[in-house]
Amino acid sequence: MSRFALILVNPHSGRGKSLAIANELSLHSPSFGFRSEIVLGDSAVKSLDLLRQKLMNKPDLVLVIGGDGLFNLALQVIAETGIPLFVVPAGTGNDFARSSGFLATDPQTIWGVITTKQPEPIDLALVNKSRWYGQIMSTGFDSTVNRRANKFRLIKGQMKYNLATILELPKFKPLRYEIAIDGKSIHTDAMMVTIGNGPSYGGGMQILPQAKRDDGLLDIMVIRPVSKFELLKVFPKVFEGKHVSHPAIDFYTGREIAIISKALAYADGEYFGEGSLEVEVKPATLITWTSS
Repeated sequence: MSRFALILVNPHSGRGKSLAIANELSLHSPSFGFRSEIVLGDSAVKSLDLLRQKLMNKPDLVLVIGGDGLFNLALQVIAETGIPLFVVPAGTGNDFARSSGFLATDPQTIWGVITTKQPEPIDLALVNKSRWYGQIMSTGFDSTVNRRANKFRLIKGQMKYNLATILELPKFKPLRYEIAIDGKSIHTDAMMVTIGNGPSYGGGMQILPQAKRDDGLLDIMVIRPVSKFELLKVFPKVFEGKHVSHPAIDFYTGREIAIISKALAYADGEYFGEGSLEVEVKPATLITWTSS
């Protein structure tokens, strides 16, 4: 008896490439013992509603064809269900797929992984007890960069983050943070505070290279105030994780983190709010494939 797969797609990802990938995956699914159905809404809200309805049919698998934004959308209904999720990279950042170790988009490779490799549980982060993320929550300078980058419609990939950094840097000022990590308080001014369940964001920037998605912990990075020139020197080092030894950067780990600040917060590239935020790790809440 064939298994049932839902294929969630953002038709706007990759300039239409994601829909082509979804159609190819669906076409090849019977050869690997799956029947499949494409879930396609004309907006994020409608896609989420459709996926929620289709999950009532108890699929054996959900494939997400898009970037980190669509992945984050899917998390809101798949987390804690026990339904395995596989992310096919067709967006701008693709950091969840990158951390999983699977960046291929051809159907033979994807179905081959799904049918020959066992999915495993990983942790997720829960914000204000209501919203999930899988990779990185950024606040401070990098979140203002994220907001700016999201406004660029014609510029794609890493270039839009580079341009946004140049435009935001001259006017950015350190922010005051009140941080509690497992009950221990930290009061500091900071350029940015990052809370990660995974190591990368922004298309492969290794902001928390030591972070693991299955250790029951969140990793926190605090960049204390530095000059704008120094921040401009440090920020490019994030691409390879070479910023970790900088004297103005502190790292922590914890299970429950609370932040009070005026900073914007983005997670998996999506806006999560500002002001008071509570983030907690939820171990083994998503079943997915990893290359390790």
